[in-house]
Amino acid sequence: DEDRALVSLSSALYPKIIALAKDNPRGLNMGRIGDLVNTPFVALNDVEIHILPRGAFHKSLGEPYQDGKSVRGFWDPEKNTVVLNMSLIDSPHLRKTITHELRHALDDYKSNHAASSSDRYNRAREVDMPGLRGDPEYASSPKEVNARYMAGMHMALLKIARLKREGQGIEDIGKQLPDVIKNSFEVNNVAAV
Repeated sequence: DEDRALVSLSSALYPKIIALAKDNPRGLNMGRIGDLVNTPFVALNDVEIHILPRGAFHKSLGEPYQDGKSVRGFWDPEKNTVVLNMSLIDSPHLRKTITHELRHALDDYKSNHAASSSDRYNRAREVDMPGLRGDPEYASSPKEVNARYMAGMHMALLKIARLKREGQGIEDIGKQLPDVIKNSFEVNNVAAV
């Protein structure tokens, strides 16, 4: 139920983020989630969402912009803020990035802020990961695996909804479900961990 509620929250935020960002190409502080939508998570009511243009985004991330580097968003526990890269606004990655970062925020609240600071949540798993993209230390940490899993689930649900809109029946969708889930996890770098 928690995962479904998180996907619903992300889906409710998505059109608001799109609309506000298109009207504010220089970026903006969208405000508190609880002021934007009804959220099933009281802990997330006070979380703010900021959308920043590429240069300001990377500056707030604490690193210079590098071509080819695709940091899409991050959770800043000290500022209680999800920060999204403005370059995502016209990207199909925006929905899963919102879900991914909200998962980090919710995990942080549920763990009494240990998810962002404790070695238990940040220590990389010791597994063979030949298909893992990005920094293996970060990508294989429990907090990142959990967030990527959530983003993968959101992608799978969106694909299932699209198949349903296209008129496919439950039996046809059921036959495709293993491939839909596998692809969603592979795209989100979960299958390697």
